[in-house]
Amino acid sequence: MTAKINLLPDIRQAKVRARQQRRLAAGIGTMVCTLSIGAVVVLALVMAAQKLRLAALQNSINASQNQLQSESNLKDMLTVQQHLAALPGLYDQRAYITRFLDTLVSVSPTQFAVSSLEIDAQNNLKFTGQAQNYNLVTKFTQALEASNLTLGPAASPSNPPHFTNVNISSVSLDSDNKVAFSLSATMAPQVTNGATGVNNGVR
Repeated sequence: MTAKINLLPDIRQAKVRARQQRRLAAGIGTMVCTLSIGAVVVLALVMAAQKLRLAALQNSINASQNQLQSESNLKDMLTVQQHLAALPGLYDQRAYITRFLDTLVSVSPTQFAVSSLEIDAQNNLKFTGQAQNYNLVTKFTQALEASNLTLGPAASPSNPPHFTNVNISSVSLDSDNKVAFSLSATMAPQVTNGATGVNNGVR
């Protein structure tokens, strides 16, 4: 049997252990320091990338602003866009008054003068004009009442009338010896919305 004899004094062993612990602590400290530096570097890179991205976005915004400011007719362009956007709604609200004008022309194509023509949301029509004589005013009123019943393409007494509540609100002789008159009427839905009426398409 071989006997092992510890020849190192206790003090020397304590020094050795202390040296080993210092080395271990130094290694751990170095590792922690390295990781910390790495984290700081990564964070700095991320922040730098964000700054670059923000700078690029700001440059793009500035360029767009400069481009808009350089447009001398920007207000006109925006106004045109607004008008274009409103066209579908205006088109849906359009009024087809061809039947009214056709009736006017059928009575006399040259002896009437139109002063004003208005149509409200309830399809009520107000017309102001001039005629050569009183007889033409009467004929025109009767023609409106007969439109789509006895007057017009495919007219039939069973059709709905194009105009109802036809009324002459004023009539007078002006300085030119022409008859100035105003009348009102209610237009049928197929006249104002462009739909096809019974036996008669209206456009």
